[in-house]
Amino acid sequence: MRLRAIFIALFVTLLGATASRPARADQLSASKKAAAETLFEEGKRLRKDGNFLEAARKFEQVQKLDPGIGTLLHLADSYEHAGRLASAWGNYSEAAQYARKQKDSREKLAIDLAEKLSGKLARLSIDVGQNETILRLIVSRNGVELDASTAEVAIPFDAGPVTIEIRAPGYRTHQQEIVLKDGEQRNVTLPPLVALPKTLELDPARTASLKPEAPARVRSNAQDRVRNGALALGLGALASAGVAGGFALRALKLDDDAAQYCVGLSCSDIQGEALSHDARQAGSIATTAVALAAITGSGAIGLFVGSFFVHSTTPAVALRVTPWADRQSSGVLLGGTW
Repeated sequence: MRLRAIFIALFVTLLGATASRPARADQLSASKKAAAETLFEEGKRLRKDGNFLEAARKFEQVQKLDPGIGTLLHLADSYEHAGRLASAWGNYSEAAQYARKQKDSREKLAIDLAEKLSGKLARLSIDVGQNETILRLIVSRNGVELDASTAEVAIPFDAGPVTIEIRAPGYRTHQQEIVLKDGEQRNVTLPPLVALPKTLELDPARTASLKPEAPARVRSNAQDRVRNGALALGLGALASAGVAGGFALRALKLDDDAAQYCVGLSCSDIQGEALSHDARQAGSIATTAVALAAITGSGAIGLFVGSFFVHSTTPAVALRVTPWADRQSSGVLLGGTW
């Protein structure tokens, strides 16, 4: 009878887990989108106040969480107003590539903005000189490492100081700093590296064996474990419902604001385009959150019902409820010993 009770609970739980596998992925996606939306609004506020570099940092975080053409355009615009023309040009170019792949109408806008900056960029190329025969030669510019064979390519840089470093095994590292101005085309020839004395011993690499402690085996009441899993899913359902409501209201407001600039799918300027895009994004998040709330709520009910088939007084049973997720699927694992 004990085994039967465990298997019944496991069957009910797996039904909920199977139904919620895509929902787990959606939950992670919705959480990222919610964070990205908050950072995006903060970036727009900072840009409006004239804090362009701080705004750019916010937009960079948004792009990592939820990549998009609009975010890249806002990021590039912030860099341009902050005087970091190479960074602005790079993000305009990336926005154009995104738009081309997605057949987005903003491709031409991004290309035009990038071309406007192209002639104003500072560019730096490096000649390694007599060091070209040294094996495993590495050149870095502002910490970005390059193989020596590609150092001679003129790369756009933001105006200001640039730290150049060249190194190779068995040689002393050489480092120097130059200052670039907007529109300047600079080529730097590096001096020959100095070989280290053969008697000089380099510090050996330190290695440490880190053996993680085996987790303690916890034996607890099986029924409590199952109900805890139900509670976790229930809280997730409530949270998802809250997110859905908030983003639904936001989508309606943004759509009303966009109506001042747009007629149907056609918008008169970038402000209208951004508002329309934000409205669609908020609506998508709200829809995903509603579906997630329904699925996780069903899983919670399934776990709670299944808990009644587990004897709470069985001391020999240890039950584990483990949520999991990867890039393709997610769910809840229920297991234990008896």
